[in-house]
Amino acid sequence: MIRLIRLELLFLMFIPCILLSQVEKVERLYKKATVACFFSASKLNSYYDFKYAQSILDSTKIAFSKLDKTHPKYNTILANINALESELTISGEIAEDNLNYIYPSFSVLAGHRDDYNFIDDTEELLLEDLLQSFLDQADPIYKGNLSNTSHFIIFEVDPFSFGHIGVLLDYISVNTSHYAIRPHEFKQILGEEGYDRYMKNAFSSDDFLKILNYYGIDDLLSVSLSDNGSFDHIFYKGITLNVINRSNPIKVFHKYTEKFKLDKSESFNVSVRFLFFLFLTLTFIYFILFSGFLKYEVTNRALKVSKKNLLRELKSLDHLLLLGSAVVAIYVFSQLSQNIRPDINAFKGDFLSRLWPIAQVVTPMLMVFSIGFLVRYKFSQSTTSSPESLSRLIFVSLSFPYLYLEYHNSLSQSASSDFYIYAVYVLILFLLILPSITLGKYLSDLFRKNYQKTSLMIVESLNIIILIFVQYFMMAGDINYSLIFLVSSNVISLYYFRFRENEKKLKTITENKIVDFDITPNFISSGTNAAMVIDDIDKFLNDLEKNVLILSGNRGYGKTRLLDNYFQGQKNKIELFKGSFDDKQPNYDTEFGVFKNIFVDSNLEITPNFFSRNTAAVQGIGAVLKTASKLAQIDVTEVLDIEDNTTNLMDLSSELLEELAKNGEKTNRKQILIFEDYHFVEKDINNKDFVNALIKNHSKRTFFQKYIKFIFSYESEYNIEGQPFNTYLEELTRLTAFSESKLTVTKPSAFISEYCMKTDQLIVDDKLIPFLKKNLDNDYFSPLALTVYIKELMDEKYVVIDNNSLKLIKTPGDYGLKNELFYKKDKDLFDSLSPEEKNLLISAAKYGNKFNAEVLSHVWSIDLIHVIDILEHIEDVGLINDDMSIDNVFDFNNIHFFKWLKTNYKKEHSNTEDQKQKEIEIDKRIINYVFSKDNLSYFSKNEIYSFIERLINLGNRVNNYDDKLIKLRVFVAKEVFKTPEEQNGEGVIFLKEIFKHIKPVHKFYIADVLDILKNCVIQNGNLKILMNDENNQTLLEIIYDYISANGTDQEKSDMNLINLRNSWSLRLNDPTNEHIEFFNKSFKFDAYQNKDKVRVQFYKSLLETQGQISGKQYDDLINSAFNDHDIQLVGEILRDRIIRGSLNLKDKKSNLDFCLSVEAGEVANRQEIQSNDLDDIAVKSKLTSVLSSEIDSTKASNLSYILSRYLEFYTTKQNYKTVIDFSEYAIKVALNIGDRIGVYNAKKYAGYSNYCLGNHEASLEIYEAYFCKMLADEEYINEYFRDALEGILYNCKAINDYTTFERINQLLKKEAKFLPYRLIHSNPERSLFNPNQQIIDLLPASNIKTGLKTSINKSHYDLTKSILECFIAADKDFDKAESFDLKQIILLMSNKEANVDLISKSISKKIKSIEPGVAFDSSKLYKDFVDYCNKLQLIEDEYFKKQIFYYCRLLVSSDGDIHPNEQILLLKLKDFI
Repeated sequence: MIRLIRLELLFLMFIPCILLSQVEKVERLYKKATVACFFSASKLNSYYDFKYAQSILDSTKIAFSKLDKTHPKYNTILANINALESELTISGEIAEDNLNYIYPSFSVLAGHRDDYNFIDDTEELLLEDLLQSFLDQADPIYKGNLSNTSHFIIFEVDPFSFGHIGVLLDYISVNTSHYAIRPHEFKQILGEEGYDRYMKNAFSSDDFLKILNYYGIDDLLSVSLSDNGSFDHIFYKGITLNVINRSNPIKVFHKYTEKFKLDKSESFNVSVRFLFFLFLTLTFIYFILFSGFLKYEVTNRALKVSKKNLLRELKSLDHLLLLGSAVVAIYVFSQLSQNIRPDINAFKGDFLSRLWPIAQVVTPMLMVFSIGFLVRYKFSQSTTSSPESLSRLIFVSLSFPYLYLEYHNSLSQSASSDFYIYAVYVLILFLLILPSITLGKYLSDLFRKNYQKTSLMIVESLNIIILIFVQYFMMAGDINYSLIFLVSSNVISLYYFRFRENEKKLKTITENKIVDFDITPNFISSGTNAAMVIDDIDKFLNDLEKNVLILSGNRGYGKTRLLDNYFQGQKNKIELFKGSFDDKQPNYDTEFGVFKNIFVDSNLEITPNFFSRNTAAVQGIGAVLKTASKLAQIDVTEVLDIEDNTTNLMDLSSELLEELAKNGEKTNRKQILIFEDYHFVEKDINNKDFVNALIKNHSKRTFFQKYIKFIFSYESEYNIEGQPFNTYLEELTRLTAFSESKLTVTKPSAFISEYCMKTDQLIVDDKLIPFLKKNLDNDYFSPLALTVYIKELMDEKYVVIDNNSLKLIKTPGDYGLKNELFYKKDKDLFDSLSPEEKNLLISAAKYGNKFNAEVLSHVWSIDLIHVIDILEHIEDVGLINDDMSIDNVFDFNNIHFFKWLKTNYKKEHSNTEDQKQKEIEIDKRIINYVFSKDNLSYFSKNEIYSFIERLINLGNRVNNYDDKLIKLRVFVAKEVFKTPEEQNGEGVIFLKEIFKHIKPVHKFYIADVLDILKNCVIQNGNLKILMNDENNQTLLEIIYDYISANGTDQEKSDMNLINLRNSWSLRLNDPTNEHIEFFNKSFKFDAYQNKDKVRVQFYKSLLETQGQISGKQYDDLINSAFNDHDIQLVGEILRDRIIRGSLNLKDKKSNLDFCLSVEAGEVANRQEIQSNDLDDIAVKSKLTSVLSSEIDSTKASNLSYILSRYLEFYTTKQNYKTVIDFSEYAIKVALNIGDRIGVYNAKKYAGYSNYCLGNHEASLEIYEAYFCKMLADEEYINEYFRDALEGILYNCKAINDYTTFERINQLLKKEAKFLPYRLIHSNPERSLFNPNQQIIDLLPASNIKTGLKTSINKSHYDLTKSILECFIAADKDFDKAESFDLKQIILLMSNKEANVDLISKSISKKIKSIEPGVAFDSSKLYKDFVDYCNKLQLIEDEYFKKQIFYYCRLLVSSDGDIHPNEQILLLKLKDFI
């Protein structure tokens, strides 16, 4: 109880303290509020100062509300607060009409705030200002100002501060001749007690008298400095001047002055950071969007990356000029605006007060725009009036004044770093983008006198007014209104894009006025060569030799209608699959879009997923393994995927063809694939590659050729030599046998007559028909032109439809058909361009339909950024497109406009001779540009082709013409021979051209030629492709002779080494070989370089021993290679020894491990060959190490070989799981380098290993795929099929189910092929299953009982039998092999077994017709054979003839040899077929 009483007493004791504390708080706040109100009033109640005073007073009122009403001071404080509030309210009412209050940043913008301090110590500056005010006063004793007189002065500071005393002393000493008494002097004069009074500001009269006496003076000035209530960032101090005289030594008051000063250092720092942040944001927006790095495509409603390089843009003088001029403009404005500034308390109704805000908002925008425009016009290389340039300028003109205003606005306020504020102001910058773009485009149109509709003018004018209001409300500090107006501006800006989009749609409709009104009749043949084209289609469909028909014709000639009309009548005979490469088709932008449109939802059971398989391949071997560090078992499916896209396309195309062919077989109809608008194929190279894969696979399989045909149609205008489409077309035609047909208009008047007669819906007026004939009968006519022309007449009201009659109601003046009908709108757009833009576009057309901006930059000596600016504007106009897949590349939208620009425009607008010289100069500059590049690989192959053509046309007008031409050709040849394309002869053509013109001075290209030869060997295995010339000297010999005459010793050695290796590959050392003399040159060459001598000896040993090198020879070669430190050669010799040498299993494994170590790049020595014995894990580890590195084709080839040998070794060791793992590696590597034998080998071992493990289903799947791949790859069924067939038969026997075998047997019959004697009786010694069992012993009894479902007619059968008998009789021996194969052929053709006795008699009779002593080609058998061939030639069924040749070729090789007489018959048959 006592404790509780004590606590209560203690609490009662503290109540006064609590109350006292609250009173003190209120009084402190009241004092601050009084100072803030006084400060605000001193600056005539500037908006932010007034609001600050108001906020302090509000805080005081809140604190006062917590004070106990019984407190004795309560009423006094309340009265004071009310009085202060009343005073502040009156001040606010007065201020509301002044600029200082209406525009928060006015006082700062107008330069009225001398009380702001940004950097130095604010309190010290205030002291100095007050002291200077004192010095500016009149001297109380002498004449003049205190600053010019001299006195002894005492400084007193309340509260005392040595720092403040020091500031005053320093200032007075530096700036005046007064003597200020220092603190230590007071101590000296007055002693300790007097010094203490000095620090307390309590001098006595005696103290003053002592000072006067000490210095011997009569007068003394006292300057007292007092703090009047400084707080936070407001410093408020006063200074009093007193005079002390000897006669009366007391302070006599003379003058008092006080001042405020604001510490704005924190606000300044925040404002600078804020300004810097906004400037960075502005710069980001400018360079990402307005420099053109990103562009918004209205049609696609998406941003796209431009052709511009961002780093290059950042360094561009053009952009620096613009941004720099904006900074200068703002600075100049800030200085000039001080001349029209109103007073700080100016009334809002004054003239100057009305003028100032308008000038503050509009003038900086106009100045930035004007100065920026003039600077760019004078110094920039960019087009000043282009939409891009003007949009940039407008954005800068809007945003820089905005930055200027917001900096001053931020400076006027208290420091703030609110994230919300940053976000809002960044939003404002982004909201300025769209209005800037639309205004830029609109103003550009005005500058170019391309005036727009009134509605657009009104909208854009309104937009400008809104943007002015946006800046006004920013200055007024009302950010919400600014945002509302800015959003409105963006909404209005969208109208511009809507307007443009509608305009483009209207343009498209106008351009494509392909008749939608009902006057288009069915297909018309009159006046065209349609009958001839239809005849060509008939022939093509019945010609099994030709797989592709290419139909061309100018735009609008009726190719599509002709094909539709033709195949309408063939519905019972064919099944049509039709698609277009036009990018307006659905799914065009998707992978395999063209083919999805054709086949999905067709009669075939193909879904979109069909084209999604096997397409996600990784290019190259470089990133094959992600788990290379794993040493345990490797999941091959996880780590290895090197199959490239080409292989996948081949597989996918094969599956598609299989589906089509099966459908053809099922329905007994030809499957016709029509690809229209093939000229657009260059827009999607992936679709082109798939087409090529289809054609390649189609040409390999008779089954496909029997049922499937391809028709490609294109517009002739696109087939321009040197242009991409021309190259793609040539590429297509090189892949297969093809026919061509071209649709032309021969007599327009005849077409018009039939056209007008067939318009069933409408009757054509009699006046209109002759009018059409008169005006349309010229070279520009086409069926499409006719329909467009009539539509034009209708649009112009010359022709109307009246009661189902098409009438000519008035005759126009000059209304003849011109070629420009198809590009009239483009021509009009072109005419609206500036001269600079026209010149650039003309030279672009000279370059090609697809052109490079960098070339144009070089041709015209214009900065690339400027060129891209111009081209992007032309793209906006709608004349060109940029190719997003290639930097700086654009192409023309309209091929007709491109051709007109390239040819006719020049003829129409300039002197022919002058224009010719100008074109020559442009061509020369293009060539100069090409050779200014260090590396020609910068250009595409198509571009190089065009440069070659251009250079040939220029001839000797170009300096060093021959040198440059050879350089281009060498480059193309090198590129071509890096790919399998050279198999089609393209590379050979270039090499021939090179060596027609090469001179000794060009010998520095020999190194390149040697690289070409090496690549040719890599791609083909040998140089046979260079030895097919029918002339006396082959191309290879010409190359050899040139290098022998002009090469260095090393180059001569390299050439002979390549030739020596080629001789071994082609076995040219046979004395009967026609090239033996050429071979001997390299064999006898005695100047091989030392580093090559061991390799030379290796190749010579192979040639001399026919590949049977002895063990000692191998050892000597290996030792020599080691001595030369040629580890790669060691590996090559070892690989050869593994397959040809007599090594036991252990030595083979050691050699193999050593070869793998060599490929892994490990340092090896001779002893390691025999000591190498890697376990399975180590082998896999090395393999992953090699495969995870960069691998060239040579190393990949070596790996393929090594893997094949490992598969052989592990199979012998019965390590079947490892075989299966390694086979995946082997297949992938072999596929990647095109090693089909490597693929076969890997599948053989994988299938066998699964068989041994009892995985018969997996084994059968592998062997069946193996067999089918061989059937697709190989023209003839040969001994290589043995392994696959054997594997299938052993597995079928194991599971007692021959379904798989029957399936491949049916597949053979579809191809009209069979298992020949040479295969089923082939030597089984290399069999993995049983080296003593032939295929014939594994075949089921029912294998050869049935032939094809349909048999040929008797006359064809008899003719075939006679031809085959001639071949059998030619070598005068009818052996078992020939008998077997003949019976199979007859079974296939007639669906019945052959009568061998009758055939034998017939063959014996033919043998006797080979008269002794008579040359075979003069014998009766030969003459009979020629008669048979003549009859065969009359047969129209090309498929049948092709099969005859296949069977004859098979028969003559059935016994393993081709007799010379059989060779003669084969050549003759080939001539006839």
